[in-house]
Amino acid sequence: MKTMRKKLGAIVVGLIVILVGVGYAAKAMGYELDLSSLFFDGWWTVFIIVPGVIRLFDKDSNKVFAIVLIAVGVALLIGQYIHLNIWGWIAPVTIIAVGVSIAARAFMDKDEDKDSKDEQKVNNQ
Repeated sequence: MKTMRKKLGAIVVGLIVILVGVGYAAKAMGYELDLSSLFFDGWWTVFIIVPGVIRLFDKDSNKVFAIVLIAVGVALLIGQYIHLNIWGWIAPVTIIAVGVSIAARAFMDKDEDKDSKDEQKVNNQ
């Protein structure tokens, strides 16, 4: 069931990307397409936010990554309307998040080492 859902999601995303490409190709060939009612400022952020929301509700996925996707997508969308340079903030925030992730992982590894040492003591007795 899970692989079927992933395949269906990949098909839908693939078709959307194909349609966008066809639209750009038609415009390059001189055809005028009035898609202004379909697209809004920052419409492309939907491709960041929606996968984040899907991952958030998927029990097997990384919730932190899902929240990061949603936060980045929403920040970029808001940046379209208040004309704030969000791109200038993404790199530093990403670097800080990576640092926090590395530090948190180090603390988790320390606890796992303690658990494995405790198991070894029990097995040796």
